[in-house]
Parts: sequence; structure tokens; C-alpha cells
Amino acid sequence: MSRIFRIKEHSFIADFKRGMKPNWSFSARLDELLYFPTWPLVYLLSRTRITPNQLVMVSFLVGMAFVTGAFLGFLKSHPTTMSILLILRVLLDCADGQLARYTGRTSNLGALYDLAADFVFTILFFLSLAVHLSIIDQLEVYEAVLLSLAALVFFLCSTTVFSFLAFQLQTSNQTIESVKSMFIRSLPNDRKGDKAYEMKLDFFNGVFRYTWRAVTLVVFRLFFNKGRTCRHSTILGLLSPLEYSVQLFIFAAFLLIGISPVWYLLFIIAVFGAMVLLLLIGGQKTYFIIL
Repeated sequence: MSRIFRIKEHSFIADFKRGMKPNWSFSARLDELLYFPTWPLVYLLSRTRITPNQLVMVSFLVGMAFVTGAFLGFLKSHPTTMSILLILRVLLDCADGQLARYTGRTSNLGALYDLAADFVFTILFFLSLAVHLSIIDQLEVYEAVLLSLAALVFFLCSTTVFSFLAFQLQTSNQTIESVKSMFIRSLPNDRKGDKAYEMKLDFFNGVFRYTWRAVTLVVFRLFFNKGRTCRHSTILGLLSPLEYSVQLFIFAAFLLIGISPVWYLLFIIAVFGAMVLLLLIGGQKTYFIIL
């Protein structure tokens, strides 16, 4: 009788885990929920010749379209269109890694492409918000610049903290110092004998060294004391609004309901403060000295 009522899991559902990160299990974190709407797209793209790196480029171009529109004042005049562009950029950014993992086409160069694209977009995103605040919302130039710069710094720090804690939780059998080393190291050549690939990898490792790696080193000095750890899945779940894509998705939601970008920047600053408090609750020693 049990065989009659047994429901066979469709490959569409069973394959979903293949597109997620190693040792993934559903935990209802906000950052993981974004992978559910992208999965049908990834499932379809896996049957085409479209590569994960091509998807990174499409995501980046959509992001550049959003930034261009923001510089032209479209956040005020066309908020729905701009919101759709940003949501599309976020979902494509999730889909590229998901496609790479599902199809077995992950590469160190692809990972560095994605990181470089994210960093460039982030800088231009906050620069466009500073221009918007100055020209459209008519804040003083110094007020717009200082608010956007503070939000940018807190955004980079908070997303890096979340990424590191998520990575640390996945590698729970490692010491915190070894996890730190793994998190900031240059990625090795995974295609021996391919000179063109090796040159690109060296270039993007250099880009990584002066962008996300530099931010991460500062975060390590400010937040993660030697020998201390914070491997609490509950704390990580509470911090999930800090994840890179989630924070951008929140801004898209703000646009849709007509909330001014200035409130989003203040939201980022407030969320950063909440993050520090949660880390303290979670037992992570935190410093506030800029070294």
C-alpha cells in the first residue's frame, strides 16, 4: 500500500539542491529564498549553450542600465521601471552561480568575474544615489556625499560580515584562522596549461586583492578577534537582510512603494548598528577602532 501512495520526486525539484552551495539545507533565510524564483530560469538555461560567465555579463549590463537611469533621475520619474531593473539584476546575479553549480561549470575565474562585477556595480550604485540626493532631493552636496559614503562603507562591511559568517558556518570543522585564510586567498589556476585563462585569472585576482579582499581585511580587524567565533545559524538567519542581494532587493521594494532613497541609506546605517548588536549577543567580540 505504501508504494501506491509514494510520490516520486520530480527531477526539477530534486536537481534544485545541485544548484545550491555545498551542504545546503533549507533554513528559510532571506538570502536563500531568492534562489527559488531563479531556479526555473536556471533549469531552462541549463538546456542551452548560455554559460554562467555570459549570465554574469548580462547581470552586469542590466545593473549598468539601472545605474544610468539613476544618474538621469529615473528613480523619481520612473520608479517602477527602475525597481524592475534592479530586481532583474539581483535575480540574474543569483542565477549565474546557481547555473554554474547545477551544470558543473564552476570556475575560479567565473567566481572572480562575479565579485568584480558586484564591486563595480556597488560603487556606481551608491554614487548614483549621491547624485540623486543632491539633484533630485536637493540635499546639500556635502550631505548627499557623506550620507552615501557612510552607507556605502556600512553596506560593504555588513555584506562582508554576513558572507564570512555564512562561509564559516559551511566550514564548521575548520578553525577560524584557517577559514579566514581560505576566505581572502587568491584563487589558484584551475585550468593548467591554458595561458589565456591564467592571464585573466591573475588580472582578476589583482582586482579582488584591492577590492573585496581589502574590505574583508578591514572587517576582520574590526569584528573578528583572533580565536573568537560566531557559528550560530540563528544569528545568521537574523542577519540575512545584510546579504548583498537582499539589501539591493530591499531598495527595489522601497522604490516600488515610493520611499525616498535617503531613507534607504538611513536604513543601511541602522541595519549596520543592529548587526553589531546581534554579533555582541552572539558572543562575537567587536571593535570600533579604525585601524
